[in-house]
Amino acid sequence: MTSEQSRILQHIAENNGRWFDTEMDKLDRWADDRRQSLKSELETLEVEIKDAKKAARNAATLPEKLELQRKIRQGKDKDSPVNGTSATTPELMSGS
Repeated sequence: MTSEQSRILQHIAENNGRWFDTEMDKLDRWADDRRQSLKSELETLEVEIKDAKKAARNAATLPEKLELQRKIRQGKDKDSPVNGTSATTPELMSGS
């Protein structure tokens, strides 16, 4: 291998390293954004569940209490973005 080839290979390796670092930074930023979004959704759901439980406790009749408790349980069982069913991956192409 000539010194010119070695220089070219070194240049390519440096470019690949910079590209990889850039893509990893994008992925890290996406993961941080996703984590914050999920935390926010979780906090909202916790407040909604707390409010629903309070409403069930304050219901006037037993049938009302049972109906509200059933709705709470159904809400917990549903697929939601918080459980990862709607997670998307970031675009990993250069220039994104």
